[in-house]
Amino acid sequence: MGWISITASQIAFRRKFIREGGKVEDLKFRTPFFPVLPLIALTLNITVLASLAFDSEQRLALYLGVPFVIGCYLIYHLKIKKNREQDDLENQELQLQNNKKMVI
Repeated sequence: MGWISITASQIAFRRKFIREGGKVEDLKFRTPFFPVLPLIALTLNITVLASLAFDSEQRLALYLGVPFVIGCYLIYHLKIKKNREQDDLENQELQLQNNKKMVI
């Protein structure tokens, strides 16, 4: 589940970055063969997750791991993110190459 989250976050970040006018050349790390490589990684990780259902010794990891990660996301979005928006915290900035910044 962890690698699925990391890969999905990387894909979502890149899409948002480009949608907001960012240039791939400004990123400090450029993912090789984007978007093909992250999509392959996401697909393979989801396949591995699904294969846990067929191994009786690994089913517990599937039954406990997936709800745990979903619970973490729900707590973040319903409690932490909501509180951050109410507190009007300053936006986070990412430092990019060539002294450029991206506000999140």
